[in-house]
Amino acid sequence: MRNRILYLIIMGGCLLSSCNLNRKSSDALPVELIQAENIMYENPDSALQILQGMVIPLDKEAHATWALLLTQAKYKCDIAQSDSLVNVAYDYFIKGDDAQKKALSLYIKGGLLNEINQQDKALSYYLKAAEECGYSDDYRLSYLINSHISRMYAERKLYDYSLKYGVKAKENALLAKDSLYLIDSYMVLARVYTTSLQYHIAIESYDNAIDIGKKSKKDKKVASALMEKINVLIKMK
Repeated sequence: MRNRILYLIIMGGCLLSSCNLNRKSSDALPVELIQAENIMYENPDSALQILQGMVIPLDKEAHATWALLLTQAKYKCDIAQSDSLVNVAYDYFIKGDDAQKKALSLYIKGGLLNEINQQDKALSYYLKAAEECGYSDDYRLSYLINSHISRMYAERKLYDYSLKYGVKAKENALLAKDSLYLIDSYMVLARVYTTSLQYHIAIESYDNAIDIGKKSKKDKKVASALMEKINVLIKMK
């Protein structure tokens, strides 16, 4: 009986050790990575400073996260870069089950391809990113992905697809509770409606953007929406 109890204690200890090893990942990330990720959307320049100033981690997950966040910060700050760092992140996260990191890797790869005028490849990465981001709750990233897809389909005059992803982008902005993204989403939809000659619906979308802009005191966005609305009214004569 005593041997049996001892066996159960040893097995329980092994199971606990295994759980702790499996739980390691995000808890083991350097604090600088967590700080940079938390301020990335509001202050990408500050996130960039943190990432550039930290010791480059050697742990595989931490290193891939550092590479991904550094690429994201540079991308958001409009700093020219190659795809070498994002490929490090992509190669690591694409095999795992972290939907947000997987989607972010795909989104950044698409963005860098778009910058060098490889739009077809960029769109394929954006579409994969949208699928992955559907499994995460990063609504701001989902907004950015769906907004880019909507614009790219509009450029191809595929207005049904453009509107589909434009509406998704608006829903993401609402879930993110981000007034700036919400204004932009209405303006993206308004442009699609304009190019597809649905002028009255375009005016409604611009009015929504203007209303939200006034309430959130985004004066520059209000001015942009008003100017675009005037152009539509001119077309309507």
